[in-house]
Amino acid sequence: MSRTSRLQSGFTLIEIMIVVIIIAILSAIAIPQYQQYIVRSKLTDAMNNLSAERVLMEQYYQDNRQYACPVAGDNTKPPAPTMKYFTFTCALGTDASGNANSQAYLLTATGLATDSQVSGFTYTLDNTNAKASVGPTNWGGTQACWITNKGGC
Repeated sequence: MSRTSRLQSGFTLIEIMIVVIIIAILSAIAIPQYQQYIVRSKLTDAMNNLSAERVLMEQYYQDNRQYACPVAGDNTKPPAPTMKYFTFTCALGTDASGNANSQAYLLTATGLATDSQVSGFTYTLDNTNAKASVGPTNWGGTQACWITNKGGC
């Protein structure tokens, strides 16, 4: 067999480079989208737990005609939610004199500082079901609703 008539097999350098470029382009698009997806899934921790806690607060109010914030070890109060990516706080409202008012409350979920994906997020919910949130600027900044994706509510 002559050298020129042998069949060539394998890939050329150009073909391999084209495949590498295609993979790089797909990765540049897919990785940021996946990271946003992960952050959005963590944000549901705050939204779901605040909504569930509101239901418990309203049930307590229905029985006692006043709101009460969760207290560790006190089974007579609504239980505090267990959150994985956020810390939970509850504050009773105040009247015009600055005294505690058990007719209003504010529930807050603040992103853990140890989790860089949610550390800039804060979600609030009050007894009138008014929702508000604060997030990074590219996620909408301060909103009068709960931020659920980039760009806002």
